[in-house]
Amino acid sequence: MTNQDIPERLVRIFRDQLRQPTLQLNASTTPDDVSGWDSTAMASIIMSIEEEFGFEMSAAELRGARSVGDLAHIVAQHPE
Repeated sequence: MTNQDIPERLVRIFRDQLRQPTLQLNASTTPDDVSGWDSTAMASIIMSIEEEFGFEMSAAELRGARSVGDLAHIVAQHPE
């Protein structure tokens, strides 16, 4: 996996979990920007990210995750 693969894979996860096949995201996108991205959806998104990338996020990592870019940074810190 390269860091370039991460955003594309995250977009697929978000589109699937939020059931929005045309959803457009960028690094600064936050839950306030996306309809349906609530705490329940976030739990599903996190589980899908962990499954897709093969690691578990720590509570400390999740506390600092406020945007798609933050999630991408966390994934990049855990090489496959």
